[in-house]
Amino acid sequence: MKYLNILLCTLPLIMGVCSSCKDSGRERIAHLVTEWQGKEIQLPKNGVFTIQGRDTVQFPIEASYKILAYVDSTGCTSCRLQLHKWKELMEEIESVSNKSVQFLFYLTPKSVRDARYITRRDDFTHPLCIDVNNEIDNMNHFPKEEMFHTFLLDADNKVKVIGNPIHNKAVRSLYLETITERETSRSINTTVEIPVRKKDLGILAVGEEKTVNFTLHNKGDNPLIIFDVTTSCGCTNVRYEKKPTSSGKETEIIVTFTAEQKGVFNKSITIYSNAKDNPIRLHIMGKIK
Repeated sequence: MKYLNILLCTLPLIMGVCSSCKDSGRERIAHLVTEWQGKEIQLPKNGVFTIQGRDTVQFPIEASYKILAYVDSTGCTSCRLQLHKWKELMEEIESVSNKSVQFLFYLTPKSVRDARYITRRDDFTHPLCIDVNNEIDNMNHFPKEEMFHTFLLDADNKVKVIGNPIHNKAVRSLYLETITERETSRSINTTVEIPVRKKDLGILAVGEEKTVNFTLHNKGDNPLIIFDVTTSCGCTNVRYEKKPTSSGKETEIIVTFTAEQKGVFNKSITIYSNAKDNPIRLHIMGKIK
């Protein structure tokens, strides 16, 4: 299972485990993913959704995909919510999914007053349900680990991916890839030409950063839509224009590599788009002395 393998590979990062705990952690994740994949999440029928705790809104829960985020009463509510990161992710997902994804936030805070304050402070205007009786957890018995309190659901509320996309880049990519699979199949394809797909960064010192650009030329008759760009390692970051690139125009993938450990490196960048040869893979290589 693809996303199980990614979760297992990123286990030390997302759980902060030591090497002696990896095996038990992997077994725990494998069990959770197997248990929850395809499982139907029960939603409270009488859940009340409000905007910033003030205005009650009609909130029909019907969509091709749903992202459900649950935050219980333990720990720092603001730290766990990370609403500014959710706002960024929601904007990105809406831009590539034709608004076919519904976001469901269920919050069981220590203090309703504090929860309302957080949403107002962060200017978060999406409806959320302040579930004071913790009804959604009582109905579903979510895993105890906080990182498994977020789910990508299909139209029937069945789990497609489990994991928090705002805390883990690998999980975020899985959300976007799953959501955009359908959009990609429905999109009108275009032709993309990339003069250079591999770039040698030469010899770098430990701690040094180097940035290179890859140019994508849209040679087709339709706009080029980039759904997501992922990298093979956290030492490689990318920036790109999220708006469609018109026919005959070009766009750039800006890649920044940070040299962390001595040795030879070869990193990949994967572009998910409506190009005919989707996905597109780019590479950077070099040596760290």
